Amino acid sequence: MNTDALGNFSRSELEEAGFAGFVPLLTLDPTLVPREHGVYAVLRTSTDAPQYLVESLAGRRINHTVTIEDLTSGWLD
Repeated sequence: MNTDALGNFSRSELEEAGFAGFVPLLTLDPTLVPREHGVYAVLRTSTDAPQYLVESLAGRRINHTVTIEDLTSGWLD
């Protein structure tokens, strides 16, 4: 995937593209998330390297865990 054409996805670029309603993820009330189809973005402002859990917390019956190496290789700077 050529990410050069995507821009840097800064908040100002997202706002220029029409995104609105920026809310810190930790304060997000899931009942207020629109149920309509659309494009939603998660904006990560930290430049620190991401930290990953060793085991996924997603799912109850299926283990969704992938290796740290897989997660790291998929991370785009």
